[in-house]
Amino acid sequence: MKNGKLFNLEESQKALMRSIPRVFETAEVDCFFSPEASFFEKITAPACQVKQVHGRAVLDVRSEHVNDLSGSNFSRFEFDGMLTSRPNLVLTIYSADCLPLLFFDPEKKVVGAVHAGWRGSFLNISRDMVKKIAEVYQGDPAHLRVVCGPSIHVCCFEIQNDVAEKFHEKFPQWPDLIRREKGRQTLDLQALNRRQLMEEGVLENNIETSDVCTFCSARRLPSYRRDGARAGRIISGIRLK
Repeated sequence: MKNGKLFNLEESQKALMRSIPRVFETAEVDCFFSPEASFFEKITAPACQVKQVHGRAVLDVRSEHVNDLSGSNFSRFEFDGMLTSRPNLVLTIYSADCLPLLFFDPEKKVVGAVHAGWRGSFLNISRDMVKKIAEVYQGDPAHLRVVCGPSIHVCCFEIQNDVAEKFHEKFPQWPDLIRREKGRQTLDLQALNRRQLMEEGVLENNIETSDVCTFCSARRLPSYRRDGARAGRIISGIRLK
């Protein structure tokens, strides 16, 4: 992933994707997915974080929010998504199996970041981000570029009957979201979010998805499902230059 002057990292700490995401091939944004949670302290531009609560709320980050979101008071803000049109402001998301999504509207010059676990995905937080960009910035979903970062994949995301039933009831049009084999049920979190985005008008060719599974990757990335409370966190972020 592109490093530029925004980050002071050694090679081993650089992003999990091998190159700049195809849909972000522009000089207008920087983005990253780092397996080092301490990465936040190494960012040399103002960086924002919120208290993630597995919900669907999205915060439009304005000037009055920046001091709190980049300081110790960030936990007062319970959101699972942020967007902004402010240049040089890094929006960050923490995850350890949940899906981090980064958004960029090249027409309206807006960036966004979303934390989508199964609860947030069930609540359709990706759709809410698209709607928020349209509502606040008059963005056209067809112009949006979205990257789905490293997260747990359908190979490993085992769910119980009660969760599977919830998804069947809410998304009957997508029965293949749940894979059943060898006595297990697994959820395809990436497919769910891609389809939700496309339902809101994001073009399929403008969505890029990492093939890295946090649970079974050879790199032994942070995974709450695998390691429980001992798990670290992946930090993902994006800024408008």
